[in-house]
Amino acid sequence: MSVHAVRRVGAVAGLGLLASAGIGMVAVATPAVAAPSNDHALHASATTPDAVAPGGSGTFHYAIQNVSGKATDGVLMNVSIPRYVSLPNVTQDKHCKQTGTTKMAVLWSCAFTDQSGKLQPGQTVSADPTYTLAKNTPGPAQDTIGVLVVPLDANGQPTESWKDLSGPNTVKVPIRSTANHYDYKVSAGTAKGAVGDTVTVHASGTNAGPSDFVGGVVDIVAPTGTKLAELPKGCAWKTQGRSVHCEAKDEVVPAGSTQSMDLKFTITDQKIGADGKVSVATTTPGETNKDNNSAPIRITATGGQGGGGGTLPVTGSSTATVAGTGAAVLLAGAALFVVGRRRYRARHR
Repeated sequence: MSVHAVRRVGAVAGLGLLASAGIGMVAVATPAVAAPSNDHALHASATTPDAVAPGGSGTFHYAIQNVSGKATDGVLMNVSIPRYVSLPNVTQDKHCKQTGTTKMAVLWSCAFTDQSGKLQPGQTVSADPTYTLAKNTPGPAQDTIGVLVVPLDANGQPTESWKDLSGPNTVKVPIRSTANHYDYKVSAGTAKGAVGDTVTVHASGTNAGPSDFVGGVVDIVAPTGTKLAELPKGCAWKTQGRSVHCEAKDEVVPAGSTQSMDLKFTITDQKIGADGKVSVATTTPGETNKDNNSAPIRITATGGQGGGGGTLPVTGSSTATVAGTGAAVLLAGAALFVVGRRRYRARHR
């Protein structure tokens, strides 16, 4: 092959914006060609950028080369931008539109059917796009941005499969964040009732930020002299009626959010112990105060026998739940954390 033509595009609209497809990348809905080729006319490559502080920006270099013997009539780019990454080269380009969302990312599809998508045989386009991490990005952590590109014919139809993410036309760029921190505080109200009553204790957790945190487990222990009247959704019994364990190891609790739920206990004895507790163990580096990740469950028995079914008012303030997540957000297993998946490195190596 002759010496390849190289075109530097920078931040100019067009193929110079090719830059992102995140972890768990999926193909975006696009009109399918009847019998796409298994070969790949376009090859993509990218560098690995340095780690970036939350709220900061970084750049990486990428290149797309037409390795076929035929010019392209256009280029389709399917993009998945991870949760904490802003990539204006894609989101502000006229060729691109948002086509969906997943727990991991926002999906974009870009169709370059103008001159910017016409690549001659052997031609390479390259650029150094800038990305920005949100201030609430957990860290240290790593996500991935990348891109899937396929040629378009004169009618704007893909000439290759856009569902195959394993070929050389897919590029993935590791995006790393440096350390961030957060403080998650768990609290629980009090309740009282007679033996036989079922009472309600309001429990909540607040992430004071500034970072989101991802992943954790919840443990609930009923005070001696009581038993949990019901199993919270998404949890499993450790000891029937006595203790439960809930896991949500790869979900997100946003900075500034408060989640809450009501726990129901049946009083079985006049003497109630002080050993009840609700606790959250987070798995994201950066927790600044683990001492407030748990709270005691305090229930007081009044004299006489109760009715066996009445729920007494909860003392203490009631905190609104995260919108759209229902009442059992904080302490209901998989519902504890709302969105996202990331990989974390140890704070100290």
